[in-house]
Amino acid sequence: MLKRKWARASIVLMGSGLTMLLIYLLLGEIVLFVSEVSIRWMISCGITLVLLGGFCHLFTSNCPHCGGIGPKPRWSYWDDEYCPRCGRVYPYDDRPGGPPKGKPEARPPLTLDRKPARRAMLLLAAGLLCLAAAGMIPTGFPHRGIWGPDEELRYAKLLLTLAGAGLLLAAWRLCVRKLRCPACHKGGVPPWLKPGAVRYCRSCDAELSFAADRQTPCGSHRPKREMVKAYFQRRRSTIRRGLLVLAAVWCLWYARPMDVYDLMGCEEPAYLSFTVLRQSDLDHPGNLALTAGEPEMDVVLERLAELRFHRNPLEVVLRFFPESTRSVKIDLEKDYRIYLYAYDQRENPILYLNFDITDWHRDLRRELPLYLVQGQEKGRELGAFLLELSRTASPEM
Repeated sequence: MLKRKWARASIVLMGSGLTMLLIYLLLGEIVLFVSEVSIRWMISCGITLVLLGGFCHLFTSNCPHCGGIGPKPRWSYWDDEYCPRCGRVYPYDDRPGGPPKGKPEARPPLTLDRKPARRAMLLLAAGLLCLAAAGMIPTGFPHRGIWGPDEELRYAKLLLTLAGAGLLLAAWRLCVRKLRCPACHKGGVPPWLKPGAVRYCRSCDAELSFAADRQTPCGSHRPKREMVKAYFQRRRSTIRRGLLVLAAVWCLWYARPMDVYDLMGCEEPAYLSFTVLRQSDLDHPGNLALTAGEPEMDVVLERLAELRFHRNPLEVVLRFFPESTRSVKIDLEKDYRIYLYAYDQRENPILYLNFDITDWHRDLRRELPLYLVQGQEKGRELGAFLLELSRTASPEM
């Protein structure tokens, strides 16, 4: 017996998560009064709620007869729905008359055309690709009043989001019109249904399948598919080991030692600015803006080039989680905070480097961690050097 309360919980969780994600995709560039940290938390909470709703539906609404995926979560009983795998009714606890006693009589099988299914799959893949590309574009929030939003990236993100939503809507519309059950026009089949597979209509329990393609019969490709499947099954352990080795090699390559020029993409900065704050004197920071060709800038770059940074291979995952906070012991006379910015000839930021007491970070959009051997000591030495340089170059400060 399936519980209706779990279906309602899935609706609430997934609806809340999708609302947060849609607000980020459509209004994240417009609602500038919301802080960037709040936007990050909203993204993380939205993804978490969608996953929780999906897992709640997956583990609590499966068919009790065959174990297949359950029906669409509904708030209350509407009508009998049949499992697409075994053709039996989902026995919800709020069904009038109690659970059904047996399986209904079988009906003659019905066939559908495969061409609309292929078009729907292309539209679905294109829509998901557009939304994924839009999600990877930086949001463009101003950072400390120095780096402003890039208008071209903002428009590109908005256009990709709208294009992805339009393609997904077109795919859904095509499935609704062309992949419906010919008997009741309510249920249907998914566009990714394999040739020869059978699904039952969720509304009338009719047996549905795709008609064989006359140009490429299903039987002509079956031996080849079976050979490929058997090949991968025989070498499954070897493929897994190879993937693990490739992942380990990539992690080692990504975490290799890098200097400041590697972090800037091997570009020579045209402008450099930094702010240094000593913990014991936060009200009097050391600020300095430098231009290419000045001797102070060459000295700063030489000092930075001596540092060797290591990136975290899990940065791809860390981008989607909120930043963690931890307490550290502060030495007011020795600890510093450093904010360093580098720009190219067009005044586009190519590096943001941050040292905060013990930790090193980079990236304008999301402060990604960097690791150094004896990073705190080197940060203290660099902070003392930059503070002395800022006071020497700007005596009025």
